[in-house]
Order: sequence, then structure tokens, then C-alpha cells
Amino acid sequence: MALLDSNGTQVFSGQVFNGRKTVTETVTPLAAGDYRMICAVHPDMTGTLTAS
Repeated sequence: MALLDSNGTQVFSGQVFNGRKTVTETVTPLAAGDYRMICAVHPDMTGTLTAS
């Protein structure tokens, strides 16, 4: 998964792994706002993360 800011700049990229697995990622605190989430493996899987 990648997080993109409103300018389209990638601010985070998560691990890609096969199968089922629980992963904990550490993300540098984000400025308030909306961030676009995109799956690195399945680009049609997207979402929005809102930091406040």
C-alpha cells in the first residue's frame, strides 16, 4: 500500500507480501488532511485515509 498526499507525492510505502499475514507498519506522523491509498499489487484497490 502506498499513501499519496494531495500533490500526488508518495509519503509512505508498505511491505508487499504473499498470502495471509499480519504486519504492523510504523508511519511517520502525517499532517492533517486526506491521503489517497493505492495497493501496489492491485492498483484498482484504492481508498482514502483522513488524518486529523
